Amino acid sequence: MYKGLAAPLLASVVNGTAVPIVWVIGIILIVAGVVGLFRGSLLMGIVLIVIGIFLGGLNIL
Repeated sequence: MYKGLAAPLLASVVNGTAVPIVWVIGIILIVAGVVGLFRGSLLMGIVLIVIGIFLGGLNIL
């Protein structure tokens, strides 16, 4: 791991800001899954939505 990135990454996990970052990633995956469903990629859309839900993308609601 790049040494300049390790300290801020560790600080974000310890201070609790890593959880909102994971939520944002989950929301992005859910949106990408819905877009994938509309574009005809059924399997990839479902997989992205499920992964987004597991990451906590629906906890924002």
